[in-house]
Amino acid sequence: MKLFSDNLKTLNYYAIWLHGLSFIGVLVAFLLKNEEANFNTELFEFKVEALSNGDRDVNLGTRKTTKITTGMLKAFILLMFGFTAFIHYFYYSDGFGTGAYTEQLRAGKNVYRWIEYAITSTAMIFVLSVISGVKSSDSVFSICTANMVLMSLGYFVEVAPTKEAKIVGLVVGFFLLSCIWYVILFNFYRRVSEVEKLDNPNKPGEKRKIPSWVKQVLAPMFFWYTSFGVVASLYVKNYDKPGFSFVTYDRYYIILSYLSKAFMGYYLTFGLTRPENKDAELKVKVSV
Repeated sequence: MKLFSDNLKTLNYYAIWLHGLSFIGVLVAFLLKNEEANFNTELFEFKVEALSNGDRDVNLGTRKTTKITTGMLKAFILLMFGFTAFIHYFYYSDGFGTGAYTEQLRAGKNVYRWIEYAITSTAMIFVLSVISGVKSSDSVFSICTANMVLMSLGYFVEVAPTKEAKIVGLVVGFFLLSCIWYVILFNFYRRVSEVEKLDNPNKPGEKRKIPSWVKQVLAPMFFWYTSFGVVASLYVKNYDKPGFSFVTYDRYYIILSYLSKAFMGYYLTFGLTRPENKDAELKVKVSV
């Protein structure tokens, strides 16, 4: 079987169309629903408002630092699909005819994949953080930075010279993954709890409600992110065994890339274009 096999070439060809059509479909959705998102997208930071008890006690407040516009969030989602389609064309054309992709596969690595993931997955994490209720600008910056470091660890696992080093990279990677998703999930479910404790102005005596499917939607997103770590774990387990083929794992990544970006990208698109809640206004207001 050729290293740059017809099967791998075909997968990349399909990926071009799938991500490209997703880009077009999402763009059309944004053009048809060219409105501001109907939830709060502002980021805040803490500020000291008062000191007492000999400066040992601190009263903290918040101040608005950044207004994340709906247009910015939409641009990040489009970037994710558009840049991914471009990269798969790069693979399909074998580095625009330079043989760069084949050279990487022959060396048992793919630096281009991890560069693409560092850009596209970080864009996705940024939008997801804002939509899911992470209101601290420092937290959003830290999450995005940690995600880029996580992607660099993916490349490190492929180029590390020993199995021990690869395992260390894998363990640190899962730790970073856990930290990123802890912040996202903790903030999301805290916001859900806060909203559901508020009175519903349209239904006296009742509390505001958030649909159960909204509460569960982050679980499959976490699954898709974790699945990349599973592929990396299988790679570390098998890379030094007879018959190992790096091409096989590149196929896994191509398939996972589309499935995860389709699910998450479409959900984030829905989140930015969903109709306004007629039962109650569910915009989150931050107070400390």
